Amino acid sequence: MGSFRFRKTITLTLFIAIFFTISISQANANPDIKIGLAIRQTSANLSINKGIYFLEILMSQENALLQELDRLTIQISNRNESTFSVVVGPFTRLGLFPYENEEGALKALIKIRNLGYQGNIIAFTSIPTYVIEIGRFQDILEAEIFRLQLETHFPGAVILPTLKKGMLIKHPEFEIFYPTFDSAPLSKIINIKPFGSGLLNYGTRTYRGSFGIFWSPSQEDFQVINKLPMEDYLLGVVPSEMPDSFNIEALKAQAIAARTYALRNFGRFRKEGYDLCATANSQVYGGVTAEKPNSTRALKDTYGMVLHYNGDLARAYYHSTSGGRTENIENVWGGSPIPYLVAVDSPYETASPHFKWVKNLTLSQTTDMLNQLLMKRGIPSVGSIRDIQVLKRGRSPRILNARIIGDRGKVEVSGNFLKSALRLKESWAYFEFDGGPGRKVFTINGSNRVVESRLGDLLDFSAIGNTQNIIIKGRESQVNIPARWQNVTVSGRGWGHGVGMSQWGAQGLAQNGWNFERILQNFYPGTVVTKIY
Repeated sequence: MGSFRFRKTITLTLFIAIFFTISISQANANPDIKIGLAIRQTSANLSINKGIYFLEILMSQENALLQELDRLTIQISNRNESTFSVVVGPFTRLGLFPYENEEGALKALIKIRNLGYQGNIIAFTSIPTYVIEIGRFQDILEAEIFRLQLETHFPGAVILPTLKKGMLIKHPEFEIFYPTFDSAPLSKIINIKPFGSGLLNYGTRTYRGSFGIFWSPSQEDFQVINKLPMEDYLLGVVPSEMPDSFNIEALKAQAIAARTYALRNFGRFRKEGYDLCATANSQVYGGVTAEKPNSTRALKDTYGMVLHYNGDLARAYYHSTSGGRTENIENVWGGSPIPYLVAVDSPYETASPHFKWVKNLTLSQTTDMLNQLLMKRGIPSVGSIRDIQVLKRGRSPRILNARIIGDRGKVEVSGNFLKSALRLKESWAYFEFDGGPGRKVFTINGSNRVVESRLGDLLDFSAIGNTQNIIIKGRESQVNIPARWQNVTVSGRGWGHGVGMSQWGAQGLAQNGWNFERILQNFYPGTVVTKIY
């Protein structure tokens, strides 16, 4: 990487013209979207993976040109020690834009480095003034001795108490420190825009589009936001949400569902400064690093296509595996029914590793997990768990309501509560206890038929007292059942919330010859696929 002094001058006029052209071409189609990559960050390392980027340091209205392999570190700087700094300045211009003859602070910094000293630029943004800090000293006498050494070269050097907190921007050719007190909350700190189709790195991933760095409201940390066209965003979403090895028709259905979800939920996190986040709280977004050829093809083949219902964008929820049948939305999240988010059969899911699952828990684990979530939600502990009674199931066998009974009380909870507390893949679950009231037994009813029952439905456990075992006699045998259970086996189906499209269900239908429109109409009955750009 060469010095700013030797880079070819690129005029601001050309830069503005390029970006004006881009913004006009994207105005009516393929809109830009802002993705929150990270929040509450105190340090971030950015680099230019490909192309040329324009760095705007918005707090001081300075600009710099970044080229391939350039690296930028942004961090919250907390200088806890009370020290003294020797500073020179003030300077009226930083001069980061690549002109042949730098002025102001950058020119002074180059001079300081040529003298063998390390300097750090401090920017005051309320009045565009810069000083250069040269060294920090524990003792004011040491600082004065050093200041006198600089007198020949910088007769205006002074000693100031070290500024303790702010934003530090590090580039291979300069460092700039912005004191926190001088920056407006929630303001953008930095913007990094490409010339053309450049790429950026953040952490271990590569991204399209531009990056913005924003203060958090507390000014204790910042957030990293990736701004890019919608279709570029989806390139990093579809393969993150569905395996690229899936049938192309399933991938097309996923592409349309993901596009519809993004447009329907556009601006959901506007108060935080972005539209959607990069996690499962919105849709998983992995940037260029996640992109795959089949997913890219599916997006190109369905460019601009979305799901509509009665003229409005559909709520295109999706999940991994339904277990064979999806569920009505009101049975999962409450609220009013939605005509196209209803229970439908999904018959070809057995290839999913989550189609059937089993989880084994001990009494101690179950008691701890259930009581922890109860108390987190402001509900008193029910003590050692005696039984879990399923009270109601949905249109699929997902649990809607259940009763938790402990030795210190009982409480009714939702199926989603059990799913969260016990860390189950789904609320489509059955509990089999090795003893106690939840133990299943077979008995003979009045019609002389063998029926399955729960022991708690047959006996009054409050009257059992300290009995260790309960004897159940049959016609020719008897079985001893512990009066207190120690282990429970949870058997279930599916993975996810069960609303809308099952991704493994879509794969199964595609493998059986269904195209993407038919797949979508199966999982979102009554919706239509339309092309909006």
